[in-house]
Amino acid sequence: MKKKTTALVASNPINLMGVVQMKEQLVIESAKRDVLTGYIAKHMKEGIDFGVIEMTSKSGKTFRSKPTLFKPGAEKFCSLFRIQAKYHQDKETWEMLGSRPGVIALVCELYNGDVVVGEGRGVCTVDEKSGSENTAVKIAKKRAKLDAVLETGGLSEFFSQDLDDLELIKPKQGSKSP
Repeated sequence: MKKKTTALVASNPINLMGVVQMKEQLVIESAKRDVLTGYIAKHMKEGIDFGVIEMTSKSGKTFRSKPTLFKPGAEKFCSLFRIQAKYHQDKETWEMLGSRPGVIALVCELYNGDVVVGEGRGVCTVDEKSGSENTAVKIAKKRAKLDAVLETGGLSEFFSQDLDDLELIKPKQGSKSP
């Protein structure tokens, strides 16, 4: 019987491509980013698919946060990428957080057919918002899905996730309320 051997070799995927292949890949990735940017500009609506927080600094200057992706926006990206979400308990994260009762930790796996193309994690405590188990499960699912969509679609350039949980979200004047 042949003994299986493994070697510790530091590798960088970029080094595995030749110059020609890398140039070709850069053209493809640039075209994909252009299409994605156009899709976001045309189909993603502030106050519905994403929102921003307007803040005022101590000096009185007003500025806007990075847009934060909302659940309807994540659903549009799932449709665009032709992926669907499936959820399961995230025991590893739950244990890492101390295995406390009332903590709900979920993994959202994104599938294209039978192939997992991405995943994200989300956590919520039962008493975080309303004390309702049902609400906590929905919040954990939403957080896991947003994380999965942002990671899988490479959307962090355009959107954040964390601001969605704040109750301070204010749409710009004249836009619809989220």
